[in-house]
Amino acid sequence: MKKAFLFVVALAIALLSTFPTQTKAQTLSELREFVNTLNADCPTGNGDMDVLSVKMEDNNVIITFLLTENPKDDGFTIANLKKDKDGISTLVKLLLSYELLKQEETKDLITGCAMNNRNLQYCFLSMKSHKSHTITVTATELVEIIRDANSDEN
Repeated sequence: MKKAFLFVVALAIALLSTFPTQTKAQTLSELREFVNTLNADCPTGNGDMDVLSVKMEDNNVIITFLLTENPKDDGFTIANLKKDKDGISTLVKLLLSYELLKQEETKDLITGCAMNNRNLQYCFLSMKSHKSHTITVTATELVEIIRDANSDEN
């Protein structure tokens, strides 16, 4: 019995050691670099996007964006957003803060958001297909998605 217990403990330690470990400082460093890239690509001005705030809660990263073209009172512009092949907006989850998402401004439920190799990665549960999806967005792709959404509005 004791040998079986020790084997299970040794196996658990071996499995845990195979997962990449990343300190909070490393994650925040990557996050700062990502946000600097976003701000460099999107200078504040008409029709551009600006990062309002970046928070880290537990291991989740929450980024709040502001579109400076025709902002509403709440500071967000959500317009004709392009849909992906499943009909799910890939932009709205990145534009709204976590609090707005909890108020079900979108039809999909965010289940996680994190930094992964300097990319913003978020998981959501589609209310349409009832399946879980993970989407990775680079800073450059995010800028293009937002600019496309703004040009569709005009």
